[in-house]
Amino acid sequence: MIRTRATYSNCSELPLYNFIKIVVYDRLESLYSEKKYMFLKEADLEAVWQSIYEEYNSLSGNSKHNHIFSLVREIAVLSHRLQVIQSAIDFLSTDFDEKVCQLLRKMGFKFNYKPDTMARDLKLTVSTAKQLLIKKQDAEKELNDLNKDSQKITEKEYNAQITRISKYMGFKINPKETSVLDFVNYQEAYYQDSKIK
Repeated sequence: MIRTRATYSNCSELPLYNFIKIVVYDRLESLYSEKKYMFLKEADLEAVWQSIYEEYNSLSGNSKHNHIFSLVREIAVLSHRLQVIQSAIDFLSTDFDEKVCQLLRKMGFKFNYKPDTMARDLKLTVSTAKQLLIKKQDAEKELNDLNKDSQKITEKEYNAQITRISKYMGFKINPKETSVLDFVNYQEAYYQDSKIK
């Protein structure tokens, strides 16, 4: 039986070592929790990573990254909506189908979409949809600006951080055996203690 190859699905499962490989080197294959075998399908690693990274940002209280992810999600939703609208407009410009007209109405376009008014209704749909395109472009610009400002952390910086927190905790943190959740908790304890001193 063919099944999808198993992946880590949250911060309590994902080893810190794998997390670092993904963040620093974009090695999404580090999300797999089992070896590759012949009759296993590949998983949607982008979706798995987005979910785990969103959880990580929530746990670590990183509001900038949370905002970046909300922008990415907004851009994806707007892109999908615009593609559906464009496909519906393309179809209705040559053929009539009441279901496609209903789809556009459900998406918020309150036009008649009758054969005798179709050309005018489609033009109005395009001009109304431009607001979605502008909103998407604004989100993309904001995301690009945020990405320009942020620097990517290196593996050396992660290792230095692990060493500092290991020293604070009184034991050596092994990134291959420590989950991301555990590491976030160690970081939180370290930073809380640093604020007190």
